[in-house]
Amino acid sequence: MHKYFIILLGAALVIFSSEVFSQTDWNFVEVLPVKEQNEIMFGEDIIINPEPVIDQRQVTICESFNGWLFAAYWFNNENHIEVKIMKSYDNGMNWDLFAYSTPIGTPNVVFSSFKMITCGTSLTNLKVILGVTYFDTITHWCHPVVPVYDGVTGDFIENILDDEYAHSLDIVSDYSYSATGSNPASFGVLYSKESVHDSIIFWSSSNGGVSLDNRQVIATSVSYRYFGKVSLNYGFSDSYQNGQYYAVWEDKESDTSSWGHIYYAYSEPFFNSPFTTPLCIDSIDPSDINQSRDPVIASQYGPLDNDSSNTTTLIVFEKNNISTGKVNLKGYSSLQSSNSFYFNPFTLNNPDSQNSQPNIAFNPFDSTFIITFFNSTNQRLPYLLHDYNMGNPNQWNIVTSGYNDDLNIPNPRPQVILNSQEKSGAVVWIKKNDIGRGVAMFDAFYSTYTRIQEETSNHSRSVIAYPNPCHSSFTIEIKSELKHRITVDLYNLYGKKVIPSSNYQCISGINRIKINASQLSPGSYLCVIESEYCYKALKVVIL
Repeated sequence: MHKYFIILLGAALVIFSSEVFSQTDWNFVEVLPVKEQNEIMFGEDIIINPEPVIDQRQVTICESFNGWLFAAYWFNNENHIEVKIMKSYDNGMNWDLFAYSTPIGTPNVVFSSFKMITCGTSLTNLKVILGVTYFDTITHWCHPVVPVYDGVTGDFIENILDDEYAHSLDIVSDYSYSATGSNPASFGVLYSKESVHDSIIFWSSSNGGVSLDNRQVIATSVSYRYFGKVSLNYGFSDSYQNGQYYAVWEDKESDTSSWGHIYYAYSEPFFNSPFTTPLCIDSIDPSDINQSRDPVIASQYGPLDNDSSNTTTLIVFEKNNISTGKVNLKGYSSLQSSNSFYFNPFTLNNPDSQNSQPNIAFNPFDSTFIITFFNSTNQRLPYLLHDYNMGNPNQWNIVTSGYNDDLNIPNPRPQVILNSQEKSGAVVWIKKNDIGRGVAMFDAFYSTYTRIQEETSNHSRSVIAYPNPCHSSFTIEIKSELKHRITVDLYNLYGKKVIPSSNYQCISGINRIKINASQLSPGSYLCVIESEYCYKALKVVIL
């Protein structure tokens, strides 16, 4: 019965998706229901730290070299800002308090930027680093800081950046593929500094966060223009193993302007080399000129090249659609971003919906880019994938048009990162509870799968898959108390069935079923085992 229920709901989703995302640019794949009872790709949302009366704000998430997840949020406590950093050893299923800041700031102060990374290649040099800009809502005074914590104990070490008048700040590290010339790893800080002529400042650390030891002015404004939101990312590929940092930022007429330009530059050839002359991204398409804001950037990293023997970089931003009066998302991709400025545009969403707050990450395990954003028309947080060679750039695979269970998300600010243990994305965002307080939420592609009670009786006591990860085949082992038939299905990242359904007769005792996966691409898959007595979903990784 469950099987037919999934099929019916899958069909309903196709109809629903056709209405919500009704544009020919979308690549519609066979997907499973969006957060319904039988949702396979995402489970129940997890509250990171239950505090019903605390108004949690702007959650951020990062991963360490060994797979630990860290999440942080801030809140106002008696006119002071406080930050709590949480830690998970089990891919986000459970969270414990890791670090708790002393009260900081003054009344009327909020965080205009809030980002967290880890830096380090072992437990002896692991650090958790925050990137923050304070903003006084009355005086408009702004202040960037970068506090560093011990990645094992949670003890505060020091604040390695203390500047003045920064509108926006972003930080990123190279913890997976260390840049040439760094020891043990590098990280970068990018911020827009307010002055007579605004400037874009880049700091890098070559010593894993002990200090910031390289400062550059990437750009300086002209005619008293305003530099706003910034975004920074790190890229690494087989042909460009030096490692490089990629930056984008807003350039507006003033701090009250809703729209402006998006500029882009990157370090060449090393992580601490001078940045290239900035390129105005929105000048590529005349309809984007001076109608853009809130850029984010992500670059390919890992041991492979793309088809251009280079590194892929994607830039996504909000665009003012003058013809519809809606805010939409626009993107540009470069397959030669390590040494050129050649970009191609792509679209992401239905122009009839309001879409904002984009966030993007790269998955080196299956060479895909992950994008999430806020569809305020439907109060949904979509999750989209595209391969890094950007064939058919407008055709993004919709894994789900809404991984959030609760629709009360007026300002979610979603963030997505790679969870290397699960080899897939993990997301955080802010929802509102019943009394209007913010709640920091977590969900992941597979790790929080909770469709129904997985084993509905004790007739099938145990179901495992091994070896996992595997190369060409794996075995499903089922311990059963009685004789019955089961169905085995295998789904890919997009919820599409990749192997025809197989039926097997189980006997009382131990049953072993060998699955041939030699024709499947490397990546993560979901193996669903079902009978009238049990239901089990297992994640299987193919190397």
